[in-house]
Amino acid sequence: MKDTQKPIVNTTYTVEKFDDEILLYTEAGTQAVYLNDTAHTVWLLCKEDMTVGQMVQYLEQQYPEQQKLIRGDVTGALETLLENGVIGFTDED
Repeated sequence: MKDTQKPIVNTTYTVEKFDDEILLYTEAGTQAVYLNDTAHTVWLLCKEDMTVGQMVQYLEQQYPEQQKLIRGDVTGALETLLENGVIGFTDED
């Protein structure tokens, strides 16, 4: 995954919060994806027209004490979202 890639959100997914759980699901009800807090934050950033590198940089500024973990957390969340069809990618190069 390159820093210049930009996630594209699959608009058929809707987010729903149930107590402490976050679920993305399709309106047709054929697919559901459970998100932890990190993945939910990344999914929200995907909707902000940011590249992978911009997401990492933004989160490193927001959570400087977690700086060493953020890139791995972001790429892991993006890979999960991609595998489940929640996002696609375009390359800004």
